[in-house]
This record gives sequence, C-alpha cells and structure tokens, in this order.
Amino acid sequence: MDIYGMCMLKKYFKYSGITTALYLLCPSIASAQSDNTETDALTVVGHYIDKTTHDFHSILDNSTPQAQIASTTGEMLNKVAGATISGTGVTNGANILMRGYNQKGVKILVDGIEQPLENTINNLGGIFLDPSLVKRIDIKHGSSPVLHGNGAMGGVVSFQTLDPHSLLKRDEKLSAKLFTSLSSADRHFTYGGIIAGRHDLIEGLFAYSQRQRGPIRLANGDKLENHEHINNFFAKAYLYPTENQTFIFSARHYENKGTQREVLHRMGGFGKNESNQVERKSEQKNYSITYHYEPETHNLVNLTSHLYYSQFNINQIFLTDTSLSDYQRRKNQQGKIGRNEDRTQFTHGLKIENNSQLSYSDKLNQTITLGSEAYQQKMVSNQAAKNFPLAKMFYAAGWIESQLSTPHLPLALTTGLRYHYYKNKPQSELNSLLAEFKQHKPDFHQTSESNISKNIALTFTPTQWLQLYTSYSTNMRVPTLNEMFNDSLHFEIPAIWGRTAKGFWIPNPNLSPEKNRTWEYGGKLTFSHLLTSDDEFSLNAVYFDTKAIDYITYDIWDARVLTKKLHLQAINIPMALIEGVDLSLRYAHPLISIGLGYNRTQTLELTTHETISPVRPEVLTTFIQLPIAKTPFSLGWSGKFASATENKGTHKGRAPHVKGQTTNRMQELITQYPGYGIHDFSITYQSKNNKDIQAALVLANAFNREYFSALGVPQEGRNIKMSVSYRW
Repeated sequence: MDIYGMCMLKKYFKYSGITTALYLLCPSIASAQSDNTETDALTVVGHYIDKTTHDFHSILDNSTPQAQIASTTGEMLNKVAGATISGTGVTNGANILMRGYNQKGVKILVDGIEQPLENTINNLGGIFLDPSLVKRIDIKHGSSPVLHGNGAMGGVVSFQTLDPHSLLKRDEKLSAKLFTSLSSADRHFTYGGIIAGRHDLIEGLFAYSQRQRGPIRLANGDKLENHEHINNFFAKAYLYPTENQTFIFSARHYENKGTQREVLHRMGGFGKNESNQVERKSEQKNYSITYHYEPETHNLVNLTSHLYYSQFNINQIFLTDTSLSDYQRRKNQQGKIGRNEDRTQFTHGLKIENNSQLSYSDKLNQTITLGSEAYQQKMVSNQAAKNFPLAKMFYAAGWIESQLSTPHLPLALTTGLRYHYYKNKPQSELNSLLAEFKQHKPDFHQTSESNISKNIALTFTPTQWLQLYTSYSTNMRVPTLNEMFNDSLHFEIPAIWGRTAKGFWIPNPNLSPEKNRTWEYGGKLTFSHLLTSDDEFSLNAVYFDTKAIDYITYDIWDARVLTKKLHLQAINIPMALIEGVDLSLRYAHPLISIGLGYNRTQTLELTTHETISPVRPEVLTTFIQLPIAKTPFSLGWSGKFASATENKGTHKGRAPHVKGQTTNRMQELITQYPGYGIHDFSITYQSKNNKDIQAALVLANAFNREYFSALGVPQEGRNIKMSVSYRW
C-alpha cells in the first residue's frame, strides 16, 4: 500500500480519536473513542461510556430532529438539563448559564479554540456559529481547571464543526449536500449547501448558508419584533504531508444583520416594557491553523497546536428611543435616534498540547498531558458605544496533568496543575464623571496577577459495569475588561425641570480574579446486553459542592452620597455557595431509545443571602425515540419540565422604578416565575439504502404552554418546524 492509501486507512480509523484530542483535549477519551453513527442517530442527548473519565458529560450530535430544525445554535442546547440559555430566542443575547455561572464562567470552544469572551457585554453576545455547521457538541458540566482553565468555572461547551468525513465515504472523491429548513412561529427559512472532496493527500470542505427569521410568536400571544438576515460561510482544508502529520486550515465568517430590540436578555429595560429598536449587525470572523503530529512508534508524542485569530464586531444604529418623555417628544427632541454604536474585539493566540503514554514494567501506566497557551484580546469602539472600554488583555498559561493506573488495582489517580498569568490594561483616560464624583474617581491603571489552579481525582472501577469517582479542584476567572474599566453612562432619567438624573458604571481596576473550590462525588453504571443481546444501559449521577471566592457581581457605588442616583460598580463578594445534582440515564436498543436528564442547582451569596444566578432549581428533560419497524421513519417525543424560580434578594430599591421594593444588587426587581412542562413531537425520515435523504418534522411546544425563562422572558409558542437535506 502506498503512502496515500496508508494515510487514508489510518485516517479513517483514527480520526474520531484525533478530533476528540483536538476538541476535547482529553487523552483518555482520545485513545479509545470511535464514532458510532448508527447509535448516535437514535440518541438525542448521550454521553461517552468510558471507564477512565471522572466527570459528567452530555453529548449532542447533528443527526437528531432537534438539531436539524434548530434556528440558532443555542436552541440545540435547550434539552440539556443544567444548561440554561438566556435571551429572547434570537442569536444575540443567547448566553449559556451552567452551575450557577453565566457565560463569563462557562468556556465556549469551537474546534478547540476559545471564543471571544467580551461579546457577552451588554448581553449582546451569544454563540455566533450557525447550527448547520455543527457536527457534535460536548458539554462538560462543572469546573475544568487544568485542561481548560480560565473561565471554565461552571462548565465547558465544545462545538465540533463539520469535516470532510461528514460527507465523504471512504472510497469517494467528491460529495455534496443541499439542505433547507423552515418554521412557522418565527417565519424562519434556511437554505444552504456543503461540498467536500479529496485529492491525493488533501481533503477539503466548503459550506454556505443563508438564514432569515422574522417576528417570534410567543406563547402568551405577543410577538417579539425581530428581523434577522444571516449569511455565513465555512471552509476547512486537511493536508497530510506524511501519515503521522495533519494540518487543518479553517476559515469561518458569520454575519447577522437586521432590526432587533436593544435589550435582548429580557423583554424591556429597567422599569419599562418596551425596548429601543436598533438596526444591528453582528459579525464574527475566525481563522485558524491546527497541526497534529502522532508517530505510530512513539507513545511519548501526540502533539496538537492551534494558531488562531478572531474578530468580533457589533454595530447598531438606534431607530427609536423609548427613554424620551412625553414632554421631550412634544419638543421634537431626537435623543438616541440615529446614534451609531460600533464595537470590535480582536483576539489572537497560540495553544500547544502534547499527550504521552507511559508504561512501567507492565505494572503501572501513566498518561501525561503538557500544554501551554497565550492570547491577547483588544477592544476598540467609537465614542458612542457604551459598555465597551478601550482596553486590552494578555493571558498566558501552562499546565500538566497526570493519570496513573495499574492493572493490579481498580484505581486511577488523576492530578494536575495549571499556572495562569494575565495583564489587563486600559488604552484611554477615564471619562470624566459628574463634578461631585471627581474626588471619588478611582485610580485608572493596568493590573496583572498570577494564580495556580489544581485538580485531583480518584476513580474506583471494581467491575466493568460500575465506576465511582470523586474529585477536588480549584479554578479562576480573569475579570473582564468591561468589569474593570467600564466607565460609560448606565441610564438617564429625563426631567422636565432641573437637572437630568444620570447613573454611571464606575470602573474598578482593583478587582480580584474570581476563584472557586469544587468537590464532586459521582458514579456510573453501564451495562451491555442488559435485557436483550444488543442493548445498552447507562446511569450517571454526580453531586457537586462549590465555594465561589471573590465572586464578581455589581453593587451600588458609594451609597453614602447622591442617594437619588444609581451608580453601579463591579465588586468582589467574599464567598458564595453553589451546590446541586446532575443525573443522566440512557437506554438504547435498535427498536427504542430512551433518555432522561436531571439537574438541581441552588446558589446563595453568604453576605446578604441572595441568589447569585437566575437558575431554575430543578429541570428534568426526557425523550423517547421509536423507529418504525421496516420503514425509514422514526417517531419521537421529548419533554422539558422545570420548577418555579426561587430567586432571593435583600436590597431595597432606590431607582425610581423599584423604589422601596425588594431587589437584588443590580436594582432589579425580585420576581418569581412559575414552573412549566413543554412537549415536542417529531417524525424523521432517513433512507436506509444510501442515507442520501434526511427529513424531520417537529411540533415544538405542542400544547402552546406559556412559560418563561429564569430571567422572565416569555418563550416561543407552538411552532411547526421542518427540515430536508439531500446528499449525493
């Protein structure tokens, strides 16, 4: 066999391991896992049944009906218990909350590369990745201090994009796919295509799609004004200079433009039911080069490196101004109308990691992971843009993780250390505040700090079907540039006579990094051939207990002065508690697939006994997938059931719209939202002979139940969704 044939054969059998190493960076999974599309096609939410892992994972793939009809990538996570999506249902503002942390404490990866963090500013950001490009999603619940480090406090969501093998069979040189989808409740329509090919030692893929969404019909009968026009293209090329080396070149452009609300994480601004309408354009560009080297005869080298560049931009022009008073409108004042806000964040970096497999006289096995990364983020904005200070951050880290096991004992010990260093630096002078604040103006200086995160885990596997594990870890999150240096106007209350009341964001360059300490105790039961000769059963449960130290939140700045005005500043609170339970149950058989996921998360800030995150105390998700015998059709049902919120607040409102009422630190009114139960029904078609045709029809929120997010946003009403794809 020539080098081309050897490369193709090796690549075909090992590539799930390579991609797992690239995207999950977990040596134990990388060495053993292989793709199983026949099983995945029956699974809505799954997880790896791996004897060496010691954490809690959820797995999604693009073969499910929910994935095929999703209009946003965040929508693909809706049925994952413990992962909450904020926002109003559009791409902008759809941030992920996990285990008591918002997206600043949840790390988002696309093909192993961290996504921009500061796009969560002003709740404008989200996951700017089109769902048509997603091949697989791995959700790690809980802290990942060593392999993922900074920001991976509540979890890690890793998106794996399409590759040539998503379309090409082993003996094919060229393949293409056309797809389309639509839905009724949001006037959603998508169309696009993917083409993949290979020639000698090169493989490539190119994808393009357009997506349009209109007003979203909510379950309470209202319509959320929204007009989105989304264009995106994606190109990826694989080069194999030798059978042991792989180069991956990737370029991804995403553009979302249209008319939207200014405020996207709730239905209105503070004290009002309306939100300004803006003409908004969100654009993200990503370029990366990945190099992988893995000699077959050398277990000490399994090297992966990423060189990447990202540019994220949001530009918006105000079309309305709901803050104007009747008096101002009668005077024909324009306010914000026509104002242009432009924000851009640049990120570039390098990440290198190597996995080594060692064996000592067949009595002791060791896996060592060594890695390092460094990146810089820079924020640029025009003068009208709020909440986006001119500043930059440099971050560097190095880590080592070791896993020891022996065939003589059913124990595995995993330990790891990660060193963090960061420097946050402002690029401009602080905007002058009102005259009476000048004497309180904080020092405006750069800040640098270092820290070490640690992890130790013990896994006990007495039988093939039982695994028990416990772990202790510490982690940290670097304060964002917005939290440290934001000095923009927060709000303005118009006055007919006298001076207009204003509230500012007050910078705090002395913020300490956020830290946590987490204990986890879990267990897995995995059975093959439990009831029949070709079924599988798994049960995974974990209890977590986290102490958040120097948790970053916002509070009133200098409450002793100017009590009629509201000024907020990012602060550290000494300690908060987060505890809860995750559970996952799966049963897979050629004739039926059943799954259940459960999460309970509770949070408490110890100083004032407030909740620190708007989480649902209990969420249960479940599904049944039932193939119709001797036909290419499959029926499905999925449900999501959530308890009422239990948000706690102890502050008395000082702002006019909440004066004297119970609020949280942000002066937001404490409101409880009822629990709910949502049912989706689906029917899918997949031709059995060549799998060229795939179709899905989903009735989402079939009974049109009115329900609210944890932030109080009314959710989508009954929706008929359909998708069709054809590959040749």
